[in-house]
Amino acid sequence: RILNSIFQKWGISAPSGQWNISGELCSGVAIDSTDIDNQNYNPLIKCECSANSTCHIAQLKVNDKVVGVIPDELWSLTYLFNLNLANNYLTGNLSASIGNLTRMQYLGFAVNALSGTVPKELGNLTNLLSLSILRNDFTGSLPSELGNLLKLEQLYIGSSGISGVIPSTFANLRNLEIVKLGGNSFEGPIPSTFSNLTSLTDLIISDLSHGSSSLAFIKDMKSLRSLVLRNNKISDSIPSNIGDYQQLRLLDLSFNNITGQIPDVLFNLSSLSHFVLPSGLNCLQRDYNFSIKCGGPQITSSSGIVYESDIPTENESQELGSASYYVINTGRWAVSNVGYFNGTYNPHYTSSSSSRFSNTLDSELFQTARLSASSLRYYGLGLENGNYTVSLQFAETAFNNSKSWKSLGRRVFNIYIQGNLVVKDFDIRKNASGTSFRAVQIQYNKVQVSENYLEIHLFWAGKGTCCIPDKGTYGPSISALSATPEFIPTVNNRPPSSNKNRTGLIVGLIVGVGILSFLSVFVVIYIVQRRKPPTNDDEEIISGRPNFDKNLVEEEKMYLLDWTWQLYENNREVELVDPTLSEINEEDVKRVIRVSLLCTQASPTLRPSMSRVVAMLLGDTKVGTVTSRPGYLTDWKFDDITSSRSGPSGVKAKETVSIYHDSSESTIMVGHADNSPVNASKLMLGKIIKNPSNFFFFFADVCDKT
Repeated sequence: RILNSIFQKWGISAPSGQWNISGELCSGVAIDSTDIDNQNYNPLIKCECSANSTCHIAQLKVNDKVVGVIPDELWSLTYLFNLNLANNYLTGNLSASIGNLTRMQYLGFAVNALSGTVPKELGNLTNLLSLSILRNDFTGSLPSELGNLLKLEQLYIGSSGISGVIPSTFANLRNLEIVKLGGNSFEGPIPSTFSNLTSLTDLIISDLSHGSSSLAFIKDMKSLRSLVLRNNKISDSIPSNIGDYQQLRLLDLSFNNITGQIPDVLFNLSSLSHFVLPSGLNCLQRDYNFSIKCGGPQITSSSGIVYESDIPTENESQELGSASYYVINTGRWAVSNVGYFNGTYNPHYTSSSSSRFSNTLDSELFQTARLSASSLRYYGLGLENGNYTVSLQFAETAFNNSKSWKSLGRRVFNIYIQGNLVVKDFDIRKNASGTSFRAVQIQYNKVQVSENYLEIHLFWAGKGTCCIPDKGTYGPSISALSATPEFIPTVNNRPPSSNKNRTGLIVGLIVGVGILSFLSVFVVIYIVQRRKPPTNDDEEIISGRPNFDKNLVEEEKMYLLDWTWQLYENNREVELVDPTLSEINEEDVKRVIRVSLLCTQASPTLRPSMSRVVAMLLGDTKVGTVTSRPGYLTDWKFDDITSSRSGPSGVKAKETVSIYHDSSESTIMVGHADNSPVNASKLMLGKIIKNPSNFFFFFADVCDKT
């Protein structure tokens, strides 16, 4: 009768003919060998029956059906040891009476809309092995009584609205194997007593405020497979014994204050397939105000504003990938994207919807959007200094407006303008009165431009949900943006007219990674020279040096790689650099050339791994001497740039990282390039202007001199 009353209040019933046959709850699949997690049966109970035919409900699963509160009668089912109420739309508080379920081993309320505080009575469930309350709307801190759950092996509290400090009593939970605390508002530091949790295989903690944490607590966690400590104000170096973590597959320490060198042993971990470490970005420069249609084609709004597409015009089917940037051919703005969507093997960095959008006269403007898994930056380049009005336009399309678990997703990210945090934990849907497919426009006045550029940075700090309705549904999303001056411009909004030489050095990397057979890395150095012809003030002629140029008079220079090797053997590498450049860093040039020579060795065993290439380019690892001649001198194929990453069951997932500059395309292929800056609020472009050699992929663009 208790279960019938609960189901009646929830408006559900047992599926006909499966169980509750002829009014007998414990019948059919409720008492046979069918597993409670069998997706063909929902809702489902499993009963335990004694010799005298007395039966009790021991397991209960209700998914994807319920809207409402949890009836008090549920807490009377004291024989329950497995309760799964995930993926519903349950509201209200968790009752303190939950402490009555002392047989409970598996307890799940994930992806609901439960509110209030987490009851301390959960600490009474001392037989609990797994607790999942992720994606709810709780408030307050976690009760210290959770430290009583000494048998607990799995703890999922991600994106649950929890705040306060992480209870120090968690140190008692020595059987914990999986802990996921990301996407909340916890305060730091990470308790040092976490060092007791040596059985951990998966640990996710992100977005801690206050306090400075260290990495000392992971010293003995040698069973770790996934370690994500993103955005936690960690001030420490990577442990020198990181090579002992032989099962480590995922390492994410991004957006922290990590110092020191990357230990060489990190690159020898055969298990490590994905790691994210703090680093820097790119250099770009030009002149104008701008309006951008993010993730879609060019659109003219009802007010006459032309929103230029941020899709590369040379190849509109090419997405900006996990580590890429695009500069529009006029040079007035650029976009860079960093971050790979975890859990997906075919990530998309744009979204589209054919729906009509409310609260706007320009519904078409919101039918596409640009997405990012971590860090999305838009740059206005060469703007006239002064105050600007910045307008950002958003609309949520990933979550529907129904009362189901699929509507419970939350996309939460931070917005920085000129390095200043203007919105923390921005939620598009919340700002659209709690609905999707409704336009949201935010306007910022008096945004100061003092160094001729504007940076708009959308940054995922680990909050919100990650997997509703699908894996990889998180991170920044934006439909359009614009910046207009609050003064009368003195420039004519056309490319600058000048007869001066405008020369730049672009050092490009082309890397192909074939994971199924062997790691094959190719690096090609481009010397690109850009000049302004005196006969045409509005166009530039862009020329590039290919690997083979039969038109060159000097035969030894026809093959770029062969010529490079000859110069290297004679310690004359810097002769590769455009001689019209006024200033270069010779050590940087030599480093890149040596890496390129290592990466073009014929034998796979002589070529460095992709992660080691990155470390060498950053200067974190010594390059060393190249002892043998490269094996790819005369038959280089520029179309052989396919990278693949093994997905489930050997499925190959392509990953292409493209660099577009002034409509002249170079392509970088990398294994994993989700590196991120230490501080999300740090202005990357200003740092580059002061130090033009500071690039993550080592792109040196010597900016124009005036």
